[in-house]
Amino acid sequence: MEIKEEYYRAFFRESSDYYLEAVANVQAGRKFTINLAAFFLGILWLLYRKMYRVAGVVFVVTLIKSIVEQNIYRSASLSPQTIQYLQVISGIVVAVILCSIANYLYVLQANRIITETINTYREEEKIIEALHQKGGTSPMVAFLLFVMLIAAYVAVS
Repeated sequence: MEIKEEYYRAFFRESSDYYLEAVANVQAGRKFTINLAAFFLGILWLLYRKMYRVAGVVFVVTLIKSIVEQNIYRSASLSPQTIQYLQVISGIVVAVILCSIANYLYVLQANRIITETINTYREEEKIIEALHQKGGTSPMVAFLLFVMLIAAYVAVS
């Protein structure tokens, strides 16, 4: 099904020009592009873009990765400096992976939501209105997670 540009614009809202380029990349078969916001913000970016399922998967994978790393580091009797160095490297690897597939995942989500919305509503006006609500961003969710992360960091320190 060919999705109209106006539907993408309604979904992506203020960032539609940037993400329309991402749509073109996906349609051309390019899954790997760079999204610097996803690199630096990670899960916060996913939540900001209302990608809650993906954020949950990334959270669980990161948690499992951290538990496995800690067990490996303990059994290898590594120095605290070496452990910190390895944790930074593994964090960068996760960030690089996420930033390289972030646009692809966001376009897949947009395609799914737009298609579901088209199948739910028949009137053009209602489709645009629904996409405007379902798309865009959710700054409050990302902000709340940011505050929780700071609180957790302060509690641990």
